[in-house]
Amino acid sequence: MGEYARAAYIAVGLLIPWLVLLRWLHPQPTTQDLSLGFLLGMSGTLLVMVILRLAPWPEEGFPEAFLTAGALEEGVKLYLGGLLLRRLGGEAWLGPAEGALTLAFLGAGFEAVEDFQYLIGGLAQGVPLGEVVVARSLPMHLALGLVAGGWLVKTTDKPLWFLWTWLLAAGLHGGFNAVAARVPFPWAVAYFAGILGWGLFRFLKKRSYSPWRLAAVFRRMDPWEAGIVMQRLGWETWDHLTQEGRSPAGWVMALGLGILYPLLILALGLLLHAVGGG
Repeated sequence: MGEYARAAYIAVGLLIPWLVLLRWLHPQPTTQDLSLGFLLGMSGTLLVMVILRLAPWPEEGFPEAFLTAGALEEGVKLYLGGLLLRRLGGEAWLGPAEGALTLAFLGAGFEAVEDFQYLIGGLAQGVPLGEVVVARSLPMHLALGLVAGGWLVKTTDKPLWFLWTWLLAAGLHGGFNAVAARVPFPWAVAYFAGILGWGLFRFLKKRSYSPWRLAAVFRRMDPWEAGIVMQRLGWETWDHLTQEGRSPAGWVMALGLGILYPLLILALGLLLHAVGGG
């Protein structure tokens, strides 16, 4: 059990720097909502396992990379992410930057449980812990969330947008799995870096136009000047710009990352391990 607990904390520890960085870069959605996204992503691994048991899915080669890992896993994450964004969108304004951040946290939750499974699987097979940690050090699900989230937030009542987002995420995910299984590790790192760089570039670009990011700037402006700038950017209401846009209760994330998430990952990971017969 000690090795399993260590694996759970390592699985979360691999993601902490990325989550802290993204939280620092943008104030919305709130920390509580992002924590919910992380937990929802964790539950997605259970949903994937249920679907895999309902019908046979490819287990090797390109079909496994693009259908099982790509189409299925990304479909589950985007479905759960769409439900979460729909709920959050009813409470506050959401744009591409907020969608990307939400899906990145959801992907991180999925990744944490998946990393835990790989860690305990590697330990059971006698693979050195360091090798498994290095192999799982690329947060691909988080990077895919950054890329897909900006488009997913636009899919409300637009099925074709959802289809495009799903095909994009499935293709990128399948491509990564196919590359990682067939070429040296540095090539997989380069592929991941390209996806992450693209996601971060789009996130930072959209963040610069987010009213949550510019709220403090507008409040320091002369009202007439602020109105001109707001009109130029295309916003039709002051509501989003007059809110603080800050995320209170940073302790929620600290508590979750330090205590709650590893314990939940341990419990869920052991359940999946037992049910899967691993």
